[in-house]
Amino acid sequence: MNRGGCRPSHIAHIRAWREVQPNFYGDCVRAWMERNPEKARAHRLFREAVRAGAVVRKSECEACHCRHAPIHAHHDDYSKPLEVIYLCPTCHRRRHRHMRGVFYAFESAAA
Repeated sequence: MNRGGCRPSHIAHIRAWREVQPNFYGDCVRAWMERNPEKARAHRLFREAVRAGAVVRKSECEACHCRHAPIHAHHDDYSKPLEVIYLCPTCHRRRHRHMRGVFYAFESAAA
């Protein structure tokens, strides 16, 4: 099946690689969870709250108000797992850059 415009040769390559490395992504996720238990806990609790209906995900970015992209739930404080900011991927990356103190010419520190 050709999804998202991928060439059949690329799809075949990915399938072959996954046969050789069947647990690659699961192993990566498991390793990340072991290195970041507080983050993993916050993500799990938020996901469970959404499934239970205690939290309703927003469909609009709180920074730029766009609705065209998938909206990410960003934690500023992992000790408060249900307090999130809803951001589009662009604003989410920008938020993390600002948190690390990395700015680009088109961005300002005040943004």
